Amino acid sequence: MTETTKKAAESAAELKAKYGRIYRVTVDVPDEEGALQQKTYIFKKPVAASYDRYLQSVPGGQVRALKTLVRDNLLEEYQDQLTADLEEYPGLLIPLGNKLLDMLGVTAAAAVKKL
Repeated sequence: MTETTKKAAESAAELKAKYGRIYRVTVDVPDEEGALQQKTYIFKKPVAASYDRYLQSVPGGQVRALKTLVRDNLLEEYQDQLTADLEEYPGLLIPLGNKLLDMLGVTAAAAVKKL
């Protein structure tokens, strides 16, 4: 195990102890030369109250609602990183918010059959 991997594992263990269930979400974004850069954030699992706040924000605009959802569930240790990344890549909110909505079951498949 490399030193970097060891530190990351220790950091993850500390965050789990502090927040409980946490999830790493990584987004690949192209830079100006077209190379992909990975942006990684750690989230706590969204709860029903967070989803309610998201739904209440939707009339104000989808982007604002996604920002509410993402900020609400992003660990405080990653808030400044997200703020800086959103300055350069404002569209990051969409894949991050969609992943959180997936975790809440919003995009779950359902089947309907006439009986």
